Amino acid sequence: MTPDQQGHAEAPGIDRRKPAGAQAPTVPIGLIGRHLFRLVPGYGFAEWRLTVALGGGARFGVAGIPQRGRIEVSLAMDDGTEYVHYLPHPDPDRTEAGSSRISPVLEGRFDGAFFTLSLSDGAQLSVRWPFPGRFHGVAHGSPGLRHTVEREAGGPLAEFPPELWRETDAQPLLPETDEPDGAERIRDAGVFDAKWYVETYAPAGNPLAHYMLRGEARGLRPAAQIRPAIICFEAQRSNLAGTLLACLPAAQSMQQDAPRAAPALSLGLTGISVIVPHYEYARFVPDRFGSILRQSHKVQEVIFLDDGSTDAGVALFEELCAHHQVPARIMQSSSNGGSMLRQWRQGAALASCEMVWIAESDDSAHPEFLRQVALPLGNRPDEVLAFCDSQRIDELGRVTHADYKAYYRNLGDDFLQEDGRFESDWFATHILCPRNLILNLSSVVWRRNALLDALDRLAPEAGCFQLGGDWRLYAEACAAGGAVRYVAEPLNRHRLHPGSVTIRTDHSRHMEETLRIFEALQRRHGRDAGMLARMRTHIAALAEAWRLPAEPALERMR
Repeated sequence: MTPDQQGHAEAPGIDRRKPAGAQAPTVPIGLIGRHLFRLVPGYGFAEWRLTVALGGGARFGVAGIPQRGRIEVSLAMDDGTEYVHYLPHPDPDRTEAGSSRISPVLEGRFDGAFFTLSLSDGAQLSVRWPFPGRFHGVAHGSPGLRHTVEREAGGPLAEFPPELWRETDAQPLLPETDEPDGAERIRDAGVFDAKWYVETYAPAGNPLAHYMLRGEARGLRPAAQIRPAIICFEAQRSNLAGTLLACLPAAQSMQQDAPRAAPALSLGLTGISVIVPHYEYARFVPDRFGSILRQSHKVQEVIFLDDGSTDAGVALFEELCAHHQVPARIMQSSSNGGSMLRQWRQGAALASCEMVWIAESDDSAHPEFLRQVALPLGNRPDEVLAFCDSQRIDELGRVTHADYKAYYRNLGDDFLQEDGRFESDWFATHILCPRNLILNLSSVVWRRNALLDALDRLAPEAGCFQLGGDWRLYAEACAAGGAVRYVAEPLNRHRLHPGSVTIRTDHSRHMEETLRIFEALQRRHGRDAGMLARMRTHIAALAEAWRLPAEPALERMR
């Protein structure tokens, strides 16, 4: 979350704590047993969702998303596993992904060691399930059927099939220009095998230019023997892009001698699980891996969650785990689930330690982060979470803001200028309203039980966030009572880059999520006149900045 793009969300669902007289932003349209179906209106976009609890923690849902031209039928299990079935849009004039006809309906089922796909016309394809072998490439199968596999990492240095990251039709063509600066140095050093690169990745145009401008950042290799992620990690670089040119001697050495396992990077019995959510951030994986394993206060277990990436991020993480003999678990999904809350819930359920650090794969951290943030949390069982201030860094790891304290003061908020401890109710109504002042999820260490309980309560809302899931989660965690600890030193490194979710988010949806968060805070903390006035002021400012009509939003805050 960035200072210049505040907003967030509360999404639809069943609120079991709703006080008498409170108005929910949903309309009941049916009742089955104790579970209420709800029709969800949107702000500036059309969308509807139906959700019902099935018992045992599982939930069944149906969502209509006209903007995407599809209907989603989902089954979320209590262990965080989710199966999503995409149906074609009922309007024959609307088609999936711009195709000329409606896509066939796909269904899948497990039967022993086989996975069977069934098409709506009766055709079937049965394939042997690859677990516990390699899972790379299954994401390139059916994009409409989501399934997840868990496996252990950290064995012998694994060979992944690099052809899975070939150029796709969706990639824009590279401009017809001369080779980038440094191309001649790479060629002269003998660390780029053009013949192997073309045979392996089938790039369009000049292979060396393709590698330098696109392939390196996606995790591709310049030659069969060279593993840039290992070089990037050992050189402590912030971005995989540019590593080959910057580290030519190391690449030459690796070209002559195949990499052997490095001395093991030890974990510790510290009661800290680290969860690394990942989607299309291969270029930052070595830096994130290093910022976790170089902590002065060690983590106890590492869990990597990939949400259907098409780059080589999973393979690079597994490669680094193997090279440095770090045991880890990998959860790899076949397609993107579109829900940060579900992904975090999956990781929290897998974690076995008392404290959980959700370290997003495009961020980084100071080596003292866990010692100063997590260690005090472990001694105070009433604290639900602890967080610190952040530096903002760019794509290359350069510091663009030394901290966020000026932003905290912008509306007269002086609460976060120094270390502090806050009761959760006060924290929710002052630090989380009218803006979310926990600007980056990676700056937070959670008490696992509090995190998991909050995510369970938010299960009906899980599919309704693109940006605001973190804000909604903080508010929900505070609703259960307890306290929040803050460390003023900027020990987290929050990376803002062109691929950040914050930058890509649609303003209309952003506004809708902000309104839902405000409505959730009101249901929990009452309609305090001062808090309501701050909410209305913030909404008016967002509407002006984003050129959206303010009146419909302000009407919901009366």
